[in-house]
Amino acid sequence: MTTASQAAPDPAGSPDLPAELNAIPPLTSIPPELGPPGGTLPPPRPIDPGWTARTRALEVLAALAVAYTLFFARAVLLPFTLAFVLALLFRPVVRYLRKRWHLNEYAGAAGVLVGTLALLAFGMFLLAVPAEDFVRGIPDKVDAATIKLQNERLFRSFQSLQRKLNSSGEISAAKRPNPGGEPGEISGEDPAYAALGAVGPAAAAEVREAGGVELQLDEETPALVVEERPPSLLNRVFNDAPEALGGFALAFVFLYFLLAEGDAILNNVIGLLPTIADKREAVGLTRAAEKGVSRYLMLVSIINAALGVCIGIAMWLVGLPNPVLWGVMAGLLNFIPYVGAFVGAAAVFLVAYLEPEFSLGEAALAPLCYMGINLLEGNFVTPAVLGKTIALNPLMVLLSLAFWGWIWGPTGAVLAVPLLSMTKIVCEDVEFLRPLAMLLGPRMDSERLTAAADTAKTDAVGTDVAAVPAA
Repeated sequence: MTTASQAAPDPAGSPDLPAELNAIPPLTSIPPELGPPGGTLPPPRPIDPGWTARTRALEVLAALAVAYTLFFARAVLLPFTLAFVLALLFRPVVRYLRKRWHLNEYAGAAGVLVGTLALLAFGMFLLAVPAEDFVRGIPDKVDAATIKLQNERLFRSFQSLQRKLNSSGEISAAKRPNPGGEPGEISGEDPAYAALGAVGPAAAAEVREAGGVELQLDEETPALVVEERPPSLLNRVFNDAPEALGGFALAFVFLYFLLAEGDAILNNVIGLLPTIADKREAVGLTRAAEKGVSRYLMLVSIINAALGVCIGIAMWLVGLPNPVLWGVMAGLLNFIPYVGAFVGAAAVFLVAYLEPEFSLGEAALAPLCYMGINLLEGNFVTPAVLGKTIALNPLMVLLSLAFWGWIWGPTGAVLAVPLLSMTKIVCEDVEFLRPLAMLLGPRMDSERLTAAADTAKTDAVGTDVAAVPAA
């Protein structure tokens, strides 16, 4: 309870504050614009400084433990996360089959799984022949592109600059002093001089300081050079193929059980809540979040498929071979915002330049068309279809791509934006997590920022007024 002596301001003021701040009377009642007149402020809550420091330290340790677990348990967590995202995408299809064709969850999940595998097999069958032809013709195209590159004016200018730099280096090497006759000094004519130059000046200085030491090379005995080459891309693909296939197989097993037992698992979790009100609120939040996430994933998949079709047609009009292959690549890379567009544009530029009939200027037309279609999709189509409710902050998108790509590799980069969007949708439906949803969202304009500030002010005033005891 607040006494009169505690509420009255100290006439002497605080010696640690400036005089102009001591002249300001303390706030002991609610201002008229914030609440009913005559009310008093609730007493301040005591804060334990040690509790705050310990809590922050525990939060940091918990975050590090979660990242550690995600990285080292990726063999199980990555397939499960992929299955969870796909389950949210296909869950409306299972419900439709149950309502329209009276199929239970197990039969509906099996039908969805078989249909998905059939579509994947059909797509791989269509892409196998173009991909094989492209890979088989890479060596000949690289040789032709090398000859074509040597005839380019830019490449000739670069070669001329490189020759000038090499000639200046030879002149400086010829002017290097060559002291002789002194023990412990290495002559410039000695082959060991070049060896020490490759090692660095520090090693040469150590040899010069060690008097009487001479380095000699036997010119008759050739040196054995051991060169360790990194594995080629094809070898890495074959080495990683069993692990990738095992992960996808495990993901499909998880997907089947999540589709078949999804409602049962949700009911069991909700049954653990203590009150009926909590159970109803949990059911409402879960249904709303599932509906929002499923809608987002379905719309994004449709947009990416349409983008792949448009880019495939554009590559066909440009004259690029295997346009279906590049259209599928564009649709898959569009699941990785910003980064995927640049990777796809660079890929089609290299492919176009490898073609003998394409010059450097003509090859640049393919990435220009690629980036133009991506810009139209990202700035007009996606905002018009998805709206501003699922818009994300670009910085948060890049951080999510970097984090999940570092933790789980390319598959994690593909899942980064769906996971971030799911987090934002769930946070918007949970009241105490809405500030996090605002942080993940795009930059707010002045009207939205003013509305959010008014809402927060109203909530704060309502809380303070409710805490004031009645007179």
